[in-house]
Amino acid sequence: SANVSWEARQASMTMLDSHDTARFRTVVGGDRVRHLVGLTAMLTMPGVPTLFAGSEVGCEGHSIDTTRVPFPWDRLAELDEMELVGDGQFLNDLRTLIVLRRRSDALQHGSMRWVDATDHSVTFVRESATENMLVHLVRLPCTSRTFTAEEVGVIEHPDADDWCAVEFGAGNLVELHLASRGEPTTIVLPGTPGAYLVSCARR
Repeated sequence: SANVSWEARQASMTMLDSHDTARFRTVVGGDRVRHLVGLTAMLTMPGVPTLFAGSEVGCEGHSIDTTRVPFPWDRLAELDEMELVGDGQFLNDLRTLIVLRRRSDALQHGSMRWVDATDHSVTFVRESATENMLVHLVRLPCTSRTFTAEEVGVIEHPDADDWCAVEFGAGNLVELHLASRGEPTTIVLPGTPGAYLVSCARR
């Protein structure tokens, strides 16, 4: 991909699955959280996110014979009526991610900088002139990761209006420890499977 220009990369479709592949929900063994982590990667990395119809309601299929099926409209209506559990929560989280993508200058236009990678997690920052978006994706349980504000693009002394964190699929919270007694501001990212996004305004 090093030979592909940034402009071309930004304008290229990105997808987890299609009518020519197994469904991603099937690839991850039916795990809703890992499916959501994959969708978060697609919606936060450079490119044009492309959702295969049916992914939003958890469709499964292991081959082109089982993935090329009519859209399950009844299933969508059922999930819209459900409480926020199971695939009802999954659909709600996906909708929230899409809204975040549409509203985030960093996710739409920003550069991308890798921060960290382990066997089960990756961390990167999307940076634009007005916003930094820190993205932390965890597929399997691992140790939490701690970074200084400078490492991940969070301003050293953020006010409440300067930053916000959103967690998907886990329940664990991102922790921000403000600088004190000569120690820098640090941010602790959970090791619980899920997707963690931290938006920070740039001054």
